[in-house]
Amino acid sequence: MIRTRFAPSPTGLMHLGNARTALFAYLLARTDKDGVFVLRFEDTDKKRSERYYEDAIIEDLRWLGIRVNEGAGYGGSLGPYRQSERLAAHRTAVNHLLDIDRAYPCYCTAEELEAERQMAITARRTPRYSGRCRDLTDADRAKFDAEGRLPAIRFRQKMDGEVIGFEDALRGPYNFVTDDLDDFIIQRSDGTVSFLLASALDDADMKITHVVRGEDHLSNTPRQVQLLRTLERSVPQYWHLGLLMGPDQKPLSKRHGSATVADLREAGYEPEAVVSCLARMGWNPPEEWSGNPMDVFAKAFDAQGISPAPSVWDEARLDHDNAHVLRTMPTDRLVERIRDLLPKLTWTEREREALEAIKPELKNRREVPDLIAPLLDGPVEISPDAAEILRDPSVPALLDAFAKRADELAAEPDRFKAVTKEVAAETGLRGPKLFKPLRAALTGKDHGLDLATVVRLLSAETIRARLAFAGKLSVRD
Repeated sequence: MIRTRFAPSPTGLMHLGNARTALFAYLLARTDKDGVFVLRFEDTDKKRSERYYEDAIIEDLRWLGIRVNEGAGYGGSLGPYRQSERLAAHRTAVNHLLDIDRAYPCYCTAEELEAERQMAITARRTPRYSGRCRDLTDADRAKFDAEGRLPAIRFRQKMDGEVIGFEDALRGPYNFVTDDLDDFIIQRSDGTVSFLLASALDDADMKITHVVRGEDHLSNTPRQVQLLRTLERSVPQYWHLGLLMGPDQKPLSKRHGSATVADLREAGYEPEAVVSCLARMGWNPPEEWSGNPMDVFAKAFDAQGISPAPSVWDEARLDHDNAHVLRTMPTDRLVERIRDLLPKLTWTEREREALEAIKPELKNRREVPDLIAPLLDGPVEISPDAAEILRDPSVPALLDAFAKRADELAAEPDRFKAVTKEVAAETGLRGPKLFKPLRAALTGKDHGLDLATVVRLLSAETIRARLAFAGKLSVRD
């Protein structure tokens, strides 16, 4: 049974890179009919972690359509699912490593460690811990304890040339020699356990079989593999995704515009479009899909099709996918998503027809109020471009001719073409000279939907009122 996890730190809103990681972990779990997707919060940063961000992440996952099977806020038999609540298990593991001499207390101060680091940089060596506390005597430790120094706990490397190997599903085999790894901290001097141990141990305790995460964690993997093997725990299969970049080839961030799921929700994007665009960042999912892309993508998902290279966030693709989602969305579903944008509408049959008429033009749900307004009874705002069209001296007579036929147009909208021919013959105006002013008067815009559609959806009273108002504008200075 495949068990994957998403383990964000609740110190901020969900970044698009994290959302893609969650998506790929979820799709991988869904390739197994019994697969499980786990949500775990790595909340050991006490100063920055907030329940507000936990709630926001849970809501973002729900909005994207990523269904959590176990986790914080969802329950499950392998919890707790907050890292801060698993401290007892972490310390038990640390104590075990101390008992078997695979860990030791380190009393080095921050100043001493920084001095070592600067010496290595000056000597053009890679900074790493020197191991100065590896072989302290009991007397040495007693002395430091008496001084009030609180020790951190470091993992003890064997330094015997052992090769640490693991297979990355996306990148192939990796091998590391223990001599190249320093004695890393597994427990800080304040008693909190480091990410390296806590994350690996939680994965083992929660029976995670596949760890999907960004390539920035690749350097952590040999150390975590060491820890798990030393603790005689199962090692998951790792998938290290390429990072998500901005157009400038730098990691995606606020400077590139929308960088969080919340940003895209606020901007009016549909969750299906965000999922589709994220899935294309490093993978080539099926181009053709409708309804819920998750169902289509889960059937096609596999490691062989994923590129480990960095991916550039494609906002143009997001816009394309968003337009596709809106144009193919059932009208009833679209109504539910835009109710808050048009709270005064009761969504009568005619209002739904108007919404159906503008769907081919939609790129973003926030465009609905502006696009649908000309198709609903009531006045419209005249744009500056439309007002300029209405200044032509020939416009009043043209609009008056159409106003006289308002009842006919409303009662028999199929006669729109015949009526325009009659007005053309009466006024001598044809083509753009006829249709541009009529469009400007009826819709307040200089471009837009087919006028026959506009007329079909408006009442005679609205047609007359708009033509009369536009006629008054046309005679102003």
